[in-house]
Amino acid sequence: MGKMHKLPFKSRTGNRATRPLQFIHSDVGGMVNPSRQGFRYWITFLDEHNRFLWVLFMKHKSEAQDTYNRWKADVQAYFQEEVGDISLSPNFVQFLRTDNGGEYTSKAFEAQLRKEGVLHETTAADTPEQNGMAERVNQTLVNLTVAMLIESGLPKSFWVDAMQTAAYVICRSPAKGLKGKTPYQTLFGEQRKIDVSLFHPFGCPAYALIPKDQRQGKFAPKGRKCIFLGYEYGKQAYRLMDVTTRRVFSSRHVQFNENGGPPAEFLNELGPEPVDNA
Repeated sequence: MGKMHKLPFKSRTGNRATRPLQFIHSDVGGMVNPSRQGFRYWITFLDEHNRFLWVLFMKHKSEAQDTYNRWKADVQAYFQEEVGDISLSPNFVQFLRTDNGGEYTSKAFEAQLRKEGVLHETTAADTPEQNGMAERVNQTLVNLTVAMLIESGLPKSFWVDAMQTAAYVICRSPAKGLKGKTPYQTLFGEQRKIDVSLFHPFGCPAYALIPKDQRQGKFAPKGRKCIFLGYEYGKQAYRLMDVTTRRVFSSRHVQFNENGGPPAEFLNELGPEPVDNA
């Protein structure tokens, strides 16, 4: 008995999905520190066909079913924004692979999946390797999130912002098994070029243009001092926090100060309790 150990796990190779959004891998993770928005958990949805990754956030694990439904609605809106005149079938997911956590196996969630014709594959207890694709992407996501937070100097409460940005970058980086293409290009078409000039260090200082009709007179500032918090999906805009008002907003007209010193210079102005009112 003292020499018992786990049996070796033979990983599955190949791709079972024959179209986008057919086979989805999902996993839930949590942070010790709540985010500035009050979230403690994240849930990922990974498309096996093209490795495109979505990450959403929850205050409680019990919100997994509602978050799954919100994700499906987000996918519909995202495709409409990216592709235009397209209508996905309401039941575009055929397979959902998760661990056997209670957040995925509640009676209500299982009943919904059966009604929608979704085959729910769950892993055996204490065998995370069986959900390896989701586990690996979660690890990559966490590692990149932590690196962004450390490099930016922002408080840990900004982990949701960092994780959203990390997922955006992952989807626009060449992925193993996609022959040098990115998940974004594989999902929406090879003609979609990735403009790396649009990438900027998470948390770096930035100045957003104030529209003329919002300026207080001719001699008022033309821009407002901000912190860069990532990208707005489908809107071709940056997500920013005004360091004076602490409001989060999006803008396309931004100048970045990537080499102007650490964002810590902005933190004194930012204050201890930033809030999200976007």
